[in-house]
Amino acid sequence: MPRKADVVQDAVVISIGNCLFSFLAGFAVFGTLGYMATTTGQLVSEVVEESIGLAFVAYPQAISLMPAFAKLFGVMFFGSLVIAGLSSAISLVEAFSSAVVDKFHYRRKSVVSVVCIAGFLGSIVFTAKSGLFWVDIVDHFVTHYGLVTIGILECIIIGWLFKAKKLREHINHSGNIHLTKLWDFSIRFVTPSVLAFLLVYDIVRETANPYEGYPWAVLIGIGHHWLGIALIVALFVSMRPWRKGLDKEE
Repeated sequence: MPRKADVVQDAVVISIGNCLFSFLAGFAVFGTLGYMATTTGQLVSEVVEESIGLAFVAYPQAISLMPAFAKLFGVMFFGSLVIAGLSSAISLVEAFSSAVVDKFHYRRKSVVSVVCIAGFLGSIVFTAKSGLFWVDIVDHFVTHYGLVTIGILECIIIGWLFKAKKLREHINHSGNIHLTKLWDFSIRFVTPSVLAFLLVYDIVRETANPYEGYPWAVLIGIGHHWLGIALIVALFVSMRPWRKGLDKEE
């Protein structure tokens, strides 16, 4: 991003766009499941699928029941999934690659190549016969615990260690929309409190009723495996000294 990028405006546009799209997707999901239930003569609760099953089981089956243009909508649906996967992959790779390039001034092409190859090798397990179960468990563990925990840690680092006021003043130097002191309060208190509540709620709920019937030992084992790798890489990157005065490839 440019040095004088309007970060606040970008954040507002992305947040509103994401929420509106999710709101629209909610109508699409329940409308599709309702159509599927009516067509098959079942209750909605009997055709509902969660997570991966919704995208790869319920939706394709609902599309196949369409009276016309079923093949066309099938191509459009899976084409949109491919685009969603590619765009998500780019954002995930760029987040880590940019940090490494900024700190060590390595060539961007080299960093991106290494990250993509490592991700490819680590993802081979998801193509195995039990790959659907693995990706379901990892997806659930990462989104319900990993991302929420990282969000809490980011709020603590930004709000209490780095000081939210300092970051807010830096961001407000450029752009038409300025952050107020309410942002400081949200980062320090509101956001971490909400995330902590969600984290504890999920832990208590799944302790009583484990996700999809998987034993907690399996969930914790898989979570520790991925979390351990991420922590090792993060510690290695953070402990290395900054390299200055070197040109980096844009």
